[in-house]
Amino acid sequence: MKRGIFGPIAIVEAALVVVFAAAAGFMFYQGSYISQQVNEELASQKISFPAATEIKAGGALDPAVFPQEIRDLAGQQVDNGYKARIYALDFIRIHEQKIANGEFGSIAPTHDSQRGDRFLRG
Repeated sequence: MKRGIFGPIAIVEAALVVVFAAAAGFMFYQGSYISQQVNEELASQKISFPAATEIKAGGALDPAVFPQEIRDLAGQQVDNGYKARIYALDFIRIHEQKIANGEFGSIAPTHDSQRGDRFLRG
């Protein structure tokens, strides 16, 4: 009786291995395809970090303001997700903080539930 159950179990296991291997291959393919699309889109936008000559006091990459991670990318084009994250979340954020004196709430749009429209707090 035990012998009869091992055959169907082995078939199910083999089928699962094939299905999971195919799914993993498909996911790796899609991941590389999406990465390629992101890289192409970023490259077409031609966004770059300021030149290395701007790493000076009062420059666009002032060492007193910007961390080494940003300064290491000076002069490079934003052409992958890693650089895009640093550019958006660090480089632009620091400039926005300087413009708004670190108070995003005073310039950020908010929702007035009583009027149902968008306005700027002031």
